[in-house]
Amino acid sequence: MKTIFLFFLFVWISCNVICQNKNATNYYVDCSVVINGNGSLKNPWNSLTSVNKFTFKPGDSILFKRGTIAVGELWPKGSGNENAQISLDAYGVGSKPIIDARGSENSSAIRLSNQEYWTIQNMEVINNATTLGRRWGIYVYSDDGQIKHRIHIKNNTVHDVYASYIRTPAKETNIPSFYEVGGIYIKVEEPGKMNDVLIEDNKVTDIVGIGISFWGESEFSNGGMNWDNLSPEVIVRRNSVVHTAGDGILILGTDNELIEYNFVNGAGHLGKAGDVPGQSGRNGTDYIAGLWPTRHRNGLVQYNEVCNTHRFIGDGQAFDNDLFVMGTTIFQYNYSHDNEGGFFLDCCKPEETNTGTILRYNISQNDGKYDYLRLMKGMAQVYNNVFFTLDTIQIKDCNNSIFYNNIFWANSAKWNNNIFDYNSYYGGLIPPENDTHKITADPLFINPGSGSKGRESLEAINYWLVPHACSKEK
Repeated sequence: MKTIFLFFLFVWISCNVICQNKNATNYYVDCSVVINGNGSLKNPWNSLTSVNKFTFKPGDSILFKRGTIAVGELWPKGSGNENAQISLDAYGVGSKPIIDARGSENSSAIRLSNQEYWTIQNMEVINNATTLGRRWGIYVYSDDGQIKHRIHIKNNTVHDVYASYIRTPAKETNIPSFYEVGGIYIKVEEPGKMNDVLIEDNKVTDIVGIGISFWGESEFSNGGMNWDNLSPEVIVRRNSVVHTAGDGILILGTDNELIEYNFVNGAGHLGKAGDVPGQSGRNGTDYIAGLWPTRHRNGLVQYNEVCNTHRFIGDGQAFDNDLFVMGTTIFQYNYSHDNEGGFFLDCCKPEETNTGTILRYNISQNDGKYDYLRLMKGMAQVYNNVFFTLDTIQIKDCNNSIFYNNIFWANSAKWNNNIFDYNSYYGGLIPPENDTHKITADPLFINPGSGSKGRESLEAINYWLVPHACSKEK
């Protein structure tokens, strides 16, 4: 009897999904045609107005013709469901369709608000301006206190979004902080959260704001962290972020996020130091990092390349694991080079909820000496990494972190009060006295310091020869 019931349940579910897909419709948009149609392939819509006033159903697709330009803000209505996404996509041949918001205040090229089960892919978006303001490329916003599901943003090109380079602006100017704006930006107001967010294979360039951001539960709304309100299944993968004013990638309020295979180059290069409009004193871009999670539980950050991050007053590292962290965050197999502030910042103070950061199998080449490794929380496990610089390696503001099986190559070093064992030291630095199994022989790199863009540039250098033959095993 149970088997028969399960069979009929399966048939009912299958029929329900099929019926929903049968009711799904493709709607076509071609802004190059003169006469506005009904959204069919033969008679497509020719304006964003037609799309924005329509409420789409689960399984529907909105298809923009390749090689065309639409001016204004695209804000289609409706939500999909667990059986059927609504898709925003391209059709035809040629370049991606362009949505150009033209820099209107409080605008985005593509916007969703209190919607779910959407896929946005294969679009090119622009939102350029000459004055600071609230602008985004792709902006997904939720403030109704509900759980939103399955927002997938894939294979889009987002560029020339001009919003804000100011970290803490004067209130009377109505200029937003760069934390509030950006290229691809998902914001969930508390107590809401999201489940199943995928930001993948996007190219994001020249963003006066943050390149990519997911912003969920945080203590910024006062009252402290609600750890039960973190957003699960957030994945940020294979994106390229080049030239931003603020951070390259910032992920906030997530539960066990996955950040992998991203390329971040030139975070902060569009920022500004010093005074900004409407306020005097120290209030420019001030502090940024290349790629970092914060206000989160656990998490895996791997196979990313971060380079050329700019340093203002402080920070400027490739990676950061910031305040209000629960559990263990793992940073592994990342490649960091030429970041002005240094390689890694574990900010800010020891927290009872934080069981430690793990840094392993990473390569840092020619990163800045200011805060090369600043492990303010302590309790970090740092092993099987390569740290190469012709300057100084400073391990700052941390005690009782454990370093083993690493290769340190530098002219000098400052070790602080930490635990060292089975590390390799070369290049002129003086090893810490408490590493009783230290290795001082040449690690036999080939043309060290010559790594360039791409992990493949490192293979001929032999940076990957870690752990060492006589090392402590992990």
